[in-house]
Amino acid sequence: MPAMEYVWAVVLGVVQGVTEFLPVSSSGHLAVAQEKLGMEGPRLLMTTALHAGTLGSIIALYRRDVWELVRGSAGALAPGPWGRGRGGSASEADRKGLATAFAILMATLVTAPIGLALEPHIEHLSRDLPSVGGFFLITGLLLLGTRFLAPGTRHVGYLIAIPIGIAQGLAVFPGISRSGATIVMALILGTHRDEAVRFSFLAALPVLAGAMVLEGGMEMADLAVRWPVYLIGGIAAFGAGCVSLGLLIRITHRRRLHLFAPYLVLLGLALILS
Repeated sequence: MPAMEYVWAVVLGVVQGVTEFLPVSSSGHLAVAQEKLGMEGPRLLMTTALHAGTLGSIIALYRRDVWELVRGSAGALAPGPWGRGRGGSASEADRKGLATAFAILMATLVTAPIGLALEPHIEHLSRDLPSVGGFFLITGLLLLGTRFLAPGTRHVGYLIAIPIGIAQGLAVFPGISRSGATIVMALILGTHRDEAVRFSFLAALPVLAGAMVLEGGMEMADLAVRWPVYLIGGIAAFGAGCVSLGLLIRITHRRRLHLFAPYLVLLGLALILS
């Protein structure tokens, strides 16, 4: 296989890993690259590999939360001694894990129908750069608004998870950042900054996993020949995702999300006026 295929796999992996987590919209940047640079979107298998890489980034950085989520849910629901406190009742950690799992489920049940309903219109919008610019502008203004939000103290329950799920579903529009939309929605609802980031990416796990399943209609012959390229792309997405996700956690904790706003507003205006 040509060496350039590996180079492009690394480039796509880094772009995916960075823009998936930083609140700048990976789909919007891909749409601009396709139209302005003549780049073709990644193949189905490459898209699956990139999603696997970013999924791995979330699991790696939030491994304790993911483990507590799985263990707590099993401990609260399953009979027997697994995770049970004294007297056979569920422990506080079990109940907390089950509550988080239920909130993620509620967010996903809201996200899925919105995303599926909007999906037929996305390809057309991705080719209309002024529309993409408008969505970039919306994301920029949302991030700018976080500058004026008072610090929150709430944790995410199922009532807060529902509007976060709506925001996640609307992020299918190219230029609307999934991480930006969900974190901003959580902050507006009074969620603690660290909790907002944590839930945003835990809620992304079923979304990314679902995307991988939907994209899983892969040609096994192509996979058998080109698997090293897809592996390199996934590893690059994983590495870039770990770095950018860690950076976003620190930026949100320090109330600096608005620093992304000038870039997105200027990019959005440039596309609208182009």
